[in-house]
Amino acid sequence: MEHHAVLGTILSAKAGTKMPRKNRRNSAEEHQPLDLERIAGGFKRTEFKRDKDWNVQPISASRALKEYVCPGCFGQIAVGVPHVTVWEAEAMFGDEAGLRDRRHWHSRCWEIH
Repeated sequence: MEHHAVLGTILSAKAGTKMPRKNRRNSAEEHQPLDLERIAGGFKRTEFKRDKDWNVQPISASRALKEYVCPGCFGQIAVGVPHVTVWEAEAMFGDEAGLRDRRHWHSRCWEIH
């Protein structure tokens, strides 16, 4: 008799009847709100400049935790100032070397350079 019940369930599933499924979060999981500042900071993009492809990653004010010197104007990029990091998309010694050699630019300096 159990065999017939299982077979009936399989046949009804094949016939298009929906089977119940668990679709609820575990109550122990904590909801993580969206980090709007991180989203507003932007996504990595590739730009073509000076005959090369460059990876450009915006850095939001909340993620700007160190001081840097902009290679475009040689001015200081202070902590808390939004800016961009830039590195060669196809670095001669590979992706790791390109990322290691990245530079932090004022956003405007990168635009006009």
